[in-house]
Amino acid sequence: MPLAGREVVELALTIALTLFAVAALATLRPERVDALIVAGVVAVGFVYPTSFVRIASAFVLLVFAIDLLFDRRRAVRPLYRAVFGRGGPG
Repeated sequence: MPLAGREVVELALTIALTLFAVAALATLRPERVDALIVAGVVAVGFVYPTSFVRIASAFVLLVFAIDLLFDRRRAVRPLYRAVFGRGGPG
């Protein structure tokens, strides 16, 4: 199914937001700073609803999600195994 340009941007933002949420909740102890990051990025997206801001928001969330996944990698391994079975890394 072909997507328009705006739809691709929204899909990228949704993927980045979901990845950030999984990374933030991997330890099952969410921190306040994670919520503030998401609230700040979403607030900026509401104030400036342009495609550039949405792409920048997705990039910021993706960078923070990768950082959280590396920082909390010990908590991510059991999550990976629970989702994909025993054949996971480590």
